[in-house]
Amino acid sequence: IAQYGIEATLPKPQGVNNSRVESCVALKDKVTTRQAKLIEKIEFINKKQEEIEDDDTYFFIELLKRGKKRNDILIILNINRNDYTEWRRKIIEDLY
Repeated sequence: IAQYGIEATLPKPQGVNNSRVESCVALKDKVTTRQAKLIEKIEFINKKQEEIEDDDTYFFIELLKRGKKRNDILIILNINRNDYTEWRRKIIEDLY
């Protein structure tokens, strides 16, 4: 390891050099496994959501699944932030 001179300023080798094909395949494999895990989570939530009897809770989960932001949900359901947090925690406890 060079401490002085021109060698010290050169970039150091990082990891193993892979071919482009290997890196593309590894990336696609990683993305596929992540998507599979997300699909499993969504299916789990959908199954549990069907068991919920309260319409407000069902609607709350539906808004979350559609990607609504917290502030939008607060306005739509006419609740405050503390109620939102408590509701979300209660839903998580009920699902699991």
